Amino acid sequence: MKAFERLGLSFVPFQLLGERLLLEVLEARNSDEVRPFMFEDRPIPVEEHLRFVDSLRSREDAFYWAALEGDGLLGVIDLVEVDRRHGRAQLGIYSAPGSPGGTGSRLMEGLRFAAFELLGLNSIRALVLEGNERAVRFYERCGFSFEGRLREYVRRGDLYLDVLVYSLLRREAVKQEY
Repeated sequence: MKAFERLGLSFVPFQLLGERLLLEVLEARNSDEVRPFMFEDRPIPVEEHLRFVDSLRSREDAFYWAALEGDGLLGVIDLVEVDRRHGRAQLGIYSAPGSPGGTGSRLMEGLRFAAFELLGLNSIRALVLEGNERAVRFYERCGFSFEGRLREYVRRGDLYLDVLVYSLLRREAVKQEY
């Protein structure tokens, strides 16, 4: 997958990042502001992160981009479980800690471009841990529709948490502007 630009941000595939930026991505992902909202909420070790990035080189079902402004990391977007036959994927998105207000909307524009223009998908879905009201408001503001609930889908210690499913179709994204 290639790099692209949207709204003044450069979206660079993880595989093309240098070591410094790969470590910044990992630091952001492992931060207390981001990690609790991930399905896998344990800190990811450096070696595991680097192996994961290397594995992306041979995959056609997962794409990760770092969003850069200048040489600074503002966030990450990804599309996984990409099914080109059915034109669908699951998304991931997060702002790096300390990013300015409005970063989420800029990241979402990059994500929509990657999904609907670069990959030609028809639908993208977001899975949100129940209780993450900030993410729910964000997806609704971005035009996503609530699809349903995956009951007790993610385990945290002895608890199982529900996950909320939101989706956006290509035809809805064309009409939606921030």
